[in-house]
Amino acid sequence: FAFTSHTSQLIKMWAPNDNEWEVVAQWKCPGKFPAFLQIDPQSHFLACATSGQQCYFYEIHNQNLFKRLSIPKGQISCMTYDSTGNLWIGDQFGNISILNVESGTAIKLEGESRHRQRVTGIVSMGSLVISSGLDEVLLVFDTTGELIGQPIAISYPVHDLIVDPEHDNC
Repeated sequence: FAFTSHTSQLIKMWAPNDNEWEVVAQWKCPGKFPAFLQIDPQSHFLACATSGQQCYFYEIHNQNLFKRLSIPKGQISCMTYDSTGNLWIGDQFGNISILNVESGTAIKLEGESRHRQRVTGIVSMGSLVISSGLDEVLLVFDTTGELIGQPIAISYPVHDLIVDPEHDNC
């Protein structure tokens, strides 16, 4: 299956059927802006983060709202789950937040543990989480949000970041 997010705040769930994809479910996600989407590592929940200071978690099998957590204000720019199941969210102001879905808590990283411009990518690599931004640096964290080492200077704005899961390369 696949999910899409739309300007109308609709979330659509797609499934293949005879060499074509069809919409098998759709629902409206609250908020003022299209949601950023992320599926949890066990494929049970769909996280929908909006700029309305909320992240909604829907059960994939029935599209029921499972949980809603508050997140710092700001337009979401990227997000990913880490290896422990925490959801990392970056925004246009350089902020990075970590949501612990089980406990319902959210922390916003401060000081050197944030970007000075928009966060453009967050990836999980085993016990590490790496973020990129338009501020020309990569930040490396452990899964608790502790910054590991100094920011890595890239010398140009980074617009995206991906991981090779087979070799744990970034």
